[in-house]
Amino acid sequence: MFESAGIKPQLASDAQNAIFTLKHTFDIDASRHIPRDIRSLKMADYDLIIALDKRAANAAASLGVASLKVKLWTVRDPWGGDLAEYDRTGLEIKKKLVQLKASGGSHEA
Repeated sequence: MFESAGIKPQLASDAQNAIFTLKHTFDIDASRHIPRDIRSLKMADYDLIIALDKRAANAAASLGVASLKVKLWTVRDPWGGDLAEYDRTGLEIKKKLVQLKASGGSHEA
């Protein structure tokens, strides 16, 4: 199971490109998803935190998440871009997820 949260979540009304990409790239219906801030979550409940940039990794660390539980994937944020930019980012994340799964979910993948 996975969940999504961010350090600066956008408004749900601004997430239409992300919602479209999740459906198109991952077959995930996120139409009812409400963007959340990581500070609203109990971070200790998660086995692995995937941060998509250094700021997110640092924010997780500032909340007390052990560095061994944080995996940094440097992924370009498509915010403000067109659907093609969201698709590129979605495909990049999908590739990394496939690699993570192939590694058995290890933090080294």
